[in-house]
Amino acid sequence: MPLVEWDSSLSLNIPVIDEQHQALFRLLSKLVDAAFEQKELALDEIFNALNDYVHNHFSFEEKLFRQFNYEHAEEHKRHHEGLKESLKAYYEKFSQGNLSAAELMEFLQGWITGHIAVEDKKYAEVLRTKINNLFPK
Repeated sequence: MPLVEWDSSLSLNIPVIDEQHQALFRLLSKLVDAAFEQKELALDEIFNALNDYVHNHFSFEEKLFRQFNYEHAEEHKRHHEGLKESLKAYYEKFSQGNLSAAELMEFLQGWITGHIAVEDKKYAEVLRTKINNLFPK
């Protein structure tokens, strides 16, 4: 079952971050597919990969916020912490056999629409030129 697919409306027009977000979409699609097919081993591996992604991606963003003195960095970091806690809670539910594929998909849809499409767009407007100059395509 497809999750929201990547499209230009989700682009921050910051290639280094858009590429990371596209990698997230690939992971989320695998996670949803494994959940609907009830492949527990695959789900466990994908949850672990997603946890690694979240740690690395959020650390990357937060480093850029510090480097460029982004004034809303702490607020954005709180969003990151909330997403990490939610992901941990969903993994625990999965580990206990209490996570439905529909519930997982609802969480992931919210993550995409609430974080990437809203929260990340806020910093993109302010930091786009600086980040693109640091990571030329």
